[in-house]
Amino acid sequence: MIMKYKNKIQTARKKYLETEVLSENDRNLIDRDLAGKDYINFLFDNQNFILPEKYSAETTYQLINEKIVKVNKDLKFANIIRYTKYAAAIIVIALISTYVYKYVLSSPEMIYASTSYGERKEIMLPDGSIVILNSLSHLSYPEKMDGDTREVSLNGEAYFDVIKNPQKTFIVNVKDLDIKVLGTKFNIEAYETQESITTTLFEGAVSVNLDNGYTKQLEPGQQATYNKIKNEIDVQSPANIDGKLQWQTGILTFENEKLFNILDVLGREHNVSFDISDNQLKQLRVTVRFNAKEPIETVLAIIGESANFSFIKQGNIYKITAK
Repeated sequence: MIMKYKNKIQTARKKYLETEVLSENDRNLIDRDLAGKDYINFLFDNQNFILPEKYSAETTYQLINEKIVKVNKDLKFANIIRYTKYAAAIIVIALISTYVYKYVLSSPEMIYASTSYGERKEIMLPDGSIVILNSLSHLSYPEKMDGDTREVSLNGEAYFDVIKNPQKTFIVNVKDLDIKVLGTKFNIEAYETQESITTTLFEGAVSVNLDNGYTKQLEPGQQATYNKIKNEIDVQSPANIDGKLQWQTGILTFENEKLFNILDVLGREHNVSFDISDNQLKQLRVTVRFNAKEPIETVLAIIGESANFSFIKQGNIYKITAK
């Protein structure tokens, strides 16, 4: 009867470890078998990690004990047998410790950098590459770039001057996209509030890669705009591509840009919000250039003259209406 019960337990456990669907009877058997065996079941990363029975302290003890008895049944081994259970438990702990070190502690330490409203920040990466963050942007990167690739993650806008290394591709991860390079100078604008992600290449070569495998190669002077809604990439060669670099010096340049996007930039620079319900006014294209440190009212007045709108300040919010 005991042997039959153990066979059922082994069968249910084998199904569980091989991720097969368990019947209610199988689950009950496993629950009964694991009851009180806290050295088998422990919580790791919010998931139950089940140590196979062949690695349990009880099974290890049985194996070690049988081998010792076979070698010599003399009483001088009695003390060794007495401590075998402790040795078995140590073996289990060592197995678990190896697992945790290999998959957790060996992961590289991540560094996080960010900027506030109207702030710019220059960062040197571990490989010597330079990143300049625009306002309200976030960058994360490993403390050491020892792997096969050099990967960073960006939310916001940044200019990259990447050290060339043919053996280690440099990858910038942004929402829905990966931008891959070896060594080059480029700008990425990837704010969550905007409907597009723009990659502008100044030197070298980059590839813009969608999650579905679609890829676009850029040449110097080209700009790739990824539309998040349409899931499409459009590549153009802007006439005033150097204007995409001027934000680093505090000069904001917009060429035929939607008013909604310009207001989005002003909001990040001055820590204000805008209320604009007129959809036609939102989509209005504007060309303008101004200093980021100009008072917000001055900038709105200048744009309002050409775009034919007026504004009213209500606390920290500017209400924009067509004239």
